[in-house]
Amino acid sequence: MFRYLAVCGVLLLVTQLSLCHPTEEMKKLFDTCQAESNVKIDTLKAFLKGGMKTEEATSEIKCFTKCLMEKQGQFKNGVLNEEATRKALLEHPELKNKEAEVNKFMSECKGLKGSNECDTAFQIGQCMFKKGMDL
Repeated sequence: MFRYLAVCGVLLLVTQLSLCHPTEEMKKLFDTCQAESNVKIDTLKAFLKGGMKTEEATSEIKCFTKCLMEKQGQFKNGVLNEEATRKALLEHPELKNKEAEVNKFMSECKGLKGSNECDTAFQIGQCMFKKGMDL
């Protein structure tokens, strides 16, 4: 069961705060991205339990994040899909009436660039997670 709860922490990275009650579709997405990125569940657990520190993210965790974002339409060709991400964020009850704040932190995070697409997706996700948690 922790395996599917762990996805909630990772999904926070990719701004899907409202999906922490995993549906069957979410479980399939998790399994697909876990396989595609070759990330081990123990690696994800350690990362989440360790406070999701950027410096502790492996390339597999970064690619897992990219996969989740891509499959949800939030990241494509190395760029954040602002419309899809904004929609997902504003569907979350705690962010529903905070469009100005969401737009502000998305604007601050969307231009981050990493060493590759996995790193870029991860950096954007981490930035939005940290700024979103401050609201």
